[in-house]
Amino acid sequence: MSGYLPDDQDELAAAQGGADPRATASSAGAGVPARPPPDPLQDARQEQAAPARRVRAAWFTTQATLDQFAMVLQPLAVGLLDELVDVTVVCRHGVDIGQLPSPPVGVIRHGRLNWLFLRTAAMRNLAGELRSRKIELIHALDAASASAGDQAARRIDSPLVVSSLRLGDGRLLGSAGQRASAVLAASQPIREDLLAGRAAAPERLHLVRPGVYHVRHATCFDNPSCSASIVAGGSLDDFQAFGTVLRSLRNLQAGKHDCSLFILGAGRAERALRALADKLGLRSVLTFVGTQRPEQLLEIYKAADLYVAATAGATVDVQALLAMAAGVPVIAAAGGACDFLIDAQTAEVFPRGDCQRLTDELVRLLEDHAAARAMAERALEYVAKAHSPAGMVGAVADIYRQSL
Repeated sequence: MSGYLPDDQDELAAAQGGADPRATASSAGAGVPARPPPDPLQDARQEQAAPARRVRAAWFTTQATLDQFAMVLQPLAVGLLDELVDVTVVCRHGVDIGQLPSPPVGVIRHGRLNWLFLRTAAMRNLAGELRSRKIELIHALDAASASAGDQAARRIDSPLVVSSLRLGDGRLLGSAGQRASAVLAASQPIREDLLAGRAAAPERLHLVRPGVYHVRHATCFDNPSCSASIVAGGSLDDFQAFGTVLRSLRNLQAGKHDCSLFILGAGRAERALRALADKLGLRSVLTFVGTQRPEQLLEIYKAADLYVAATAGATVDVQALLAMAAGVPVIAAAGGACDFLIDAQTAEVFPRGDCQRLTDELVRLLEDHAAARAMAERALEYVAKAHSPAGMVGAVADIYRQSL
């Protein structure tokens, strides 16, 4: 973290080892300056001014977390380097870490750790690699990695930090949550869920919201000569949620609203949703985009006028957060793990499956561009305060050092 710079020149001289202006001649007349009384504030300032030592941390993670949270992990990895924290990713063979910056991120790959007859040998080899890289702290980036991270932390006698990104993680954390020096909840609902399930001691539960970069101003409806672009994102496993979006689009078409819809994501219900789109006669104004890499997502959000968070999932919806950070108004299904979707402030929230309510919200924002931009500006202000990359990096670096 930033060091302390004394304002007072006398204090600066004392901190640099110069003469203490408060020193006085000894009452015995020996001419030896008397030792000044202890100054706790001065000691604290000198302690603050001492440079932070380098920390070597290992991130245990899965492919799913890298895919969903790449736009959060990228600034975290780069920012931690500035905080003198070196990061090494620990993952299975075949996991794609190309979305993380390299350098500064290193990598250790391992085989399957859940086979009982290989677990001991595989973990012993992994622990040896961690020791050779002088890893001091293990951070499991998701609950699915907590068990392996806990085993490794015990083998190399290091602290364990665990991130919780979804509701219900308490069951997956198990004993790792109890042994962890810190559990980082990505939202307030997740933190409350962990507290209710006694997944970790309350003093070890920290709220560390994901940080994302944001634009300065709303970007929606910049070109009134073009038809409005609506993007709907989420897991296509949820047929009901996206079926509601498709029926709302049909209502918009019936009301002669000039707009097109892009469905962002993939899942088991995609084939059924394509069939429903054909049945509703929407294929001319509908595009299934599929899963996109982070750099492609930014271009999609840049071109969007409205974003619909179709599913109220148990995992923090980074896509919806990125849409907000891109200056796009968000309409979201109620519920789930997100605390940044605040009705009538940062987003418009509708009951899941309520086609008429979703249609009404879409129509209102399509017809009132000023209201849409005002909501997007409020959301940007909130993102800047609660989801800044700098705030996330500082919180994680502090927790690492406290754990050590």
